[in-house]
Amino acid sequence: MVLDSLHDLIDAVDLEPAKFPRTLLYNEGWRLRLILDWYSRHNLAEHPLEFEPNATWYSEALLPSPFHARRRGDRRAEARTHADGIVGHFTVARDLEAGPKLLPGATQFILTEAKIFSPLSGGTRNAPARPW
Repeated sequence: MVLDSLHDLIDAVDLEPAKFPRTLLYNEGWRLRLILDWYSRHNLAEHPLEFEPNATWYSEALLPSPFHARRRGDRRAEARTHADGIVGHFTVARDLEAGPKLLPGATQFILTEAKIFSPLSGGTRNAPARPW
């Protein structure tokens, strides 16, 4: 089975000879996925990652960007941005280009960034005057 093979590869990541670098498993993205999965199953009241009832999580969601092309070949434009993780009341279609859609009556949407030993950058590179 495919899942058995995947499990064997994960188990062998620390064995020699290596089949792929450990960093593919022990990186920010996978750690964030483990954290979001854990918080989704453990209710910790008043924690920033507290999941509201019926909330879910998703990793690598494509979010629309406010930085649309102003002309053909605009190097500052971006069509979508990857969210390392999102939590809340939304759906994600199989067609990942559609991105997440908030559910009617949604009361939670948290955007998370996966960082290890590096700070979040302030502002935006292509719009430094933007007031966020």
